Amino acid sequence: MDIAKRLYLYVVSAVSLLVLSIGLYNLVAVVLGELADALGASIIGGGGSTGREQVSLAIALVAVGSPVFAVHWLLVGRGWRGSDDTARNDRHSAIRALHLGLVGTVALAFGAYAALELLDYVFGTLLGTDPGGARPSDHVALLLVAAPVWWYHQRRRSIDLRHDRLSRAAAWITRLQRYAWAFVGLVLLVGGVSQVIETLLSVLIGREGFGGGADWWLVPLTWSLATVVVGAGLFWFQADDARRAVSDAETVGEDDRASALRATYFGAVILVALSNVGVTVASSLAELGRWVLGVSDGTDTSAFLELVVGPPLVAIPFAIAGWLHWAAWRREGAGRSPVALAAVERLALHLTAAVGIIFLAVGTAQLLGRLFEVALAVAADNDFLRFELAWFVAQIVVGAVLWIPAWTLVMRRRLATPITERHVTAGRAYLYLAVGAALIAAVPSAAFSLYRVVDTLLGGRGVALGSDLSIPIAVVIVASVIALYHARLLLSDLRSAAPAQPSAVAVAGASAIVEVAAQPSAVVTATVPGVSLALTLRGPAGTDLESVADALREHLPPGLVLEDH
Repeated sequence: MDIAKRLYLYVVSAVSLLVLSIGLYNLVAVVLGELADALGASIIGGGGSTGREQVSLAIALVAVGSPVFAVHWLLVGRGWRGSDDTARNDRHSAIRALHLGLVGTVALAFGAYAALELLDYVFGTLLGTDPGGARPSDHVALLLVAAPVWWYHQRRRSIDLRHDRLSRAAAWITRLQRYAWAFVGLVLLVGGVSQVIETLLSVLIGREGFGGGADWWLVPLTWSLATVVVGAGLFWFQADDARRAVSDAETVGEDDRASALRATYFGAVILVALSNVGVTVASSLAELGRWVLGVSDGTDTSAFLELVVGPPLVAIPFAIAGWLHWAAWRREGAGRSPVALAAVERLALHLTAAVGIIFLAVGTAQLLGRLFEVALAVAADNDFLRFELAWFVAQIVVGAVLWIPAWTLVMRRRLATPITERHVTAGRAYLYLAVGAALIAAVPSAAFSLYRVVDTLLGGRGVALGSDLSIPIAVVIVASVIALYHARLLLSDLRSAAPAQPSAVAVAGASAIVEVAAQPSAVVTATVPGVSLALTLRGPAGTDLESVADALREHLPPGLVLEDH
C-alpha cells in the first residue's frame, strides 16, 4: 500500500467514523432520554422529549457513515494483514500510528469529559446539590459511544506493537499518546485532591465570605471528587500500559525506559510539582512576612490559617506526586545502569535549578525595581510597599532554596566528571535556556530604557524617568548577571568540546587502534561480524571511564556491540 493510498484510506476512515459516532451518539441519547422520561427522570435523568429532526439526523448519519467506514476499514485491514512487505510497511507507517493515536485521543477526550460531567452529577445528587447543565443521559450516551471507539483503537495499537518491532514515528507517536494521557490523568488526579483539601480546609476554618450559603462548598467538592476519580482512572490505565510496555521490551523491540518521551514525562511531572510547591510556599512565606510586618489582609486566627498554613497543605498532593515519580524514576535508572542513574539525577538537578533561578530572577528584579523607586522618591515607604516586598523576598527565598543546593551538586558533578557532565544534553540545554531567557528579558527592557532616556533628552514629556525605568533597569541588571554567568560556563564547555587530535593511529587490514592521551585508560573494542575496531579510552585521573563506556553503548547503531577487554 503506497503512501497516497494509505493516506486516503485512513483519512476517509477517520472522517466516516466521526460521522458514524455522532449519529450513534444522537440515537443513544434519544433512547436514553425517552427512557428517562418514561421513568420519571428519577433514575437516568430527565428533560423534554427529543424532536423528530434529531432522530432523522441521527439515522441519516449512521446510514451514511457506517457503510463508508466499514468499506474503507476493511480495505485498511486487508492492507496490514499478512506477512508481505506491503502489510509490514503499513503496520510500520507513521500514517497508521497517527490515525490510531489521533482517533484514540479524540475518543478518550470525549469519554473523559462525559465521565467528569456524569460523576459530577452523581456526586451532586448524593450530596444534595443541584447539578444543572445537560441531562445525564446525554453524558451516558457520549460515554457509551466514545469508550468502545477508544478501546478498539488502543487494543489495535497494542497488538501492532507486540506483533512488529516498530521504530521511528510509528513508535514515538504511540508513546506520545501514552505519556501525554498519563500526564493529563495525573494532573487531574493531583489537582482534584488538592482542590478537595482546599475546600475542606475552608469549611473547617469557617471564615466568613467563602460563599453565599452554608452549603457553598458542596458544588466545588462534587467537581473535585469527579476530577479525582477520572484522573485516577486515566493515570492508572496509561501507567499500567507503560508498565506492560517495559515488561514486554523484548517483544516490543525497545526498552521504553530508555526513551526520551518517558524521560520527558517524568521531567514534566517533577517540573510541575516543583513549580506548584514553590508558588504555594512562596505565597505562605509572603503572608507570614506580611503578618510580621502588620500589613496582612487579616489579623484573626482564621485568616492566618487560610493564608499562611493553608497553601502548603494544599500543595501536599503535588509534592507527593513529584517525590514518588522522582523515586520511581531514580530506582528505574539504578536498575538499568550507572549511566542511566546519572542521567536521571542530572536531569532532575537541572530542572530544580531552572525552577529555582526563575524564582530568584523574578523576585530579585521586582525587589530591586521597588528599591530603585524608593531611592528615587518615586514610591513612598508605606504599607502597600511592604505588602509587595514580602512577596518579592518570599520568591527570592524559595528560589535560593531550590537553586543553590541543586546548582552546587551540578558544579560538583562537573568537576568530578568534566568529560561527561560538560557535554551532556541536559546541562547544555539548561545553559542555553538560561542565557537565552535572560537575553530575551534584557533586550526589550534595555531598548525601552534607552528609548525613554533619548526621548527625554529630546524634549519629550511623560511620566517621570524614575517611575518608568526602575523595573526595566532592574530587569536588565538581573538578566545581565544571569546571562554573563551562564554564558561563561557555556563558552568554556564549547571550547572543551573541540575534537582532540589522536596521538597514534595504526591501521592494519580490517582493524585499527586509536589512542587519546591522558590517564587513566581503559581498552574498549567495538565489533561486528567481519569488522573490529580496538579503542584505548583515556581520561584525566578520577574519570569514571566505565560510565563513559556505558554511555557509548547506549548510543550505538543497531548491530554494533561494545566489549570490554
